[in-house]
Amino acid sequence: MLKIQDNNHKPIRQWENITSQKTVVFTVHNASLVDCFEDERGVTVFYGFLDQEHTGNSTAKFVAKQIEQTGVAGLNQCYGSFIVVHYEHSQQKFTLANDALGDFALHYTTNGNVISISDFPKALLNKNNLAINNDRLLYYFALTQPSQNGCFFQQIQQLNAGQCLTIRGQDMVVANYYRPPDTVNYKTRSIKDLSQQFISLMQTVVKYQTQGQQRVGVMMSGGMDSTFVTVNCLQTQKQVSAFSYVFPNIPQANESVWIDAMRKQNLKQGFQSLDMHTFSGEAYWSLKSPWHISLNTPVSNPYRLLKSVIYQNAHNRGLKILLSGVFADHLYTGYIYWLVDQIKRKPITAIKSLYSLSKQHGIKMSLKQIAPAKWKSRAKLSAPWLSKQAQQLLGEKDKQQQVIKHPHPQQYTLTYGIATAQAAWLDNEYSFKHNIVVRHPFRDRRIVEFLMSIPAWVLGDINNPKRFVKTASAGLLPDSIIRRTKITTLKPLFIKGVLDKELHKVRDLLADTSCNWQQYINKKLITTMLANPQAHYQDSEYLALWQVIGFELWQRRLDSLRKR
Repeated sequence: MLKIQDNNHKPIRQWENITSQKTVVFTVHNASLVDCFEDERGVTVFYGFLDQEHTGNSTAKFVAKQIEQTGVAGLNQCYGSFIVVHYEHSQQKFTLANDALGDFALHYTTNGNVISISDFPKALLNKNNLAINNDRLLYYFALTQPSQNGCFFQQIQQLNAGQCLTIRGQDMVVANYYRPPDTVNYKTRSIKDLSQQFISLMQTVVKYQTQGQQRVGVMMSGGMDSTFVTVNCLQTQKQVSAFSYVFPNIPQANESVWIDAMRKQNLKQGFQSLDMHTFSGEAYWSLKSPWHISLNTPVSNPYRLLKSVIYQNAHNRGLKILLSGVFADHLYTGYIYWLVDQIKRKPITAIKSLYSLSKQHGIKMSLKQIAPAKWKSRAKLSAPWLSKQAQQLLGEKDKQQQVIKHPHPQQYTLTYGIATAQAAWLDNEYSFKHNIVVRHPFRDRRIVEFLMSIPAWVLGDINNPKRFVKTASAGLLPDSIIRRTKITTLKPLFIKGVLDKELHKVRDLLADTSCNWQQYINKKLITTMLANPQAHYQDSEYLALWQVIGFELWQRRLDSLRKR
């Protein structure tokens, strides 16, 4: 049997004529994203978004055809964020899969002949399967990417990006249907031509991610990535509502000048299709009550309240889809290999670059550009804020890391990592509550594969880390955004909440004798921060404190579930 139900266990669709030895129960958290197709060959359930042209109105029918033609490898021809359940009558076989980048995650658990699956682990939890996956916790506290099961619960499995689970009889096999390209195209191509290709690709992706909606929203800061998405969305003839938060009394976080530049350009060019909405974000500090605690994961965005205001405003204006510029920096970080790529492919140019660089920045900075770590096929795991025991465990995991064949290992790990995919689908937990779906153009596989194929020296260098996107943005964005050098940060809002307004809550929470965070994080670091909240700390130390808070709040939520 195959059964689809919503997160309140209300049936959506059920098939009794399936003769598999296993029963599959699929719980979804947004019933409007479900599409089903059935013919004499089998049943296909598609949950999510298919971001491409396809004949007919049924996404499930299109996906079924791809699988019937070439097997599960046919999913390589499917772009978007989704989970697929496919059953073949002749083979009595289930195929369960998530999208190539894992932006809709498939979680599953087994109980006898019943396989329960869901887009969020919460739907699969009960009093008997709340044991924690300690390996995943280690990576969580180390602020790095796990290589295997990303779920925080031992008895709930999460498919990696581009994986499928095949079920036939009593056999269950997990395999990869998608493997990210591991090569860079070093053929000579002008940055102008590549930029035009990028713009065209971005507009195609935006069009597909917003198909069916003439009016869409964009979460727009004053940075280049979200404004780039905004202007390209306008180029697709959409009616765009841009939502921005500003901080008049927090200069380090305030991006008003660049948001105003977008407003002025809009008025100058006469875009009737851009509607801009700005609100002050200063009242939405981290941990401000009511602060929702997810059961799905301890991972928590400290600036979630800001996003929730945008979700609600978008919903009030009748919007269904919000675009973001998030995850662009994961792709642009490939620039750090600019000199290494030159040495490998353009040695004469590299010598000239090294000479010029040493004159500008000195020998020490020059040598950093070709540091040994940039030649290795694995990024070294390092987290000095961990406890000694956790550091030892992390060192053992470091030796087990897979070799990355792509010439830019750090860029590859950030882009294709499990934690990155989790950050994408966790947005949906909160946006769904406002009947909003968040889409990320920089997580589209076509854009990801394109930017991952570009030589590092084209993406940028030490003097101009965002050279490529700046070139692509010329004539589209205000010059003040393209030439922007000032870096803003929401860190003051974090400090205002965690180490000021809500400090008493944090101290009470972390002083509780039932806390377990000391197993993972250097106790002296956290106690020092709580005793001296006005002092200045490293960004990584603030992040470590936030991970501790998220973990302990999550533990309390799980404890309440255990006691029911």
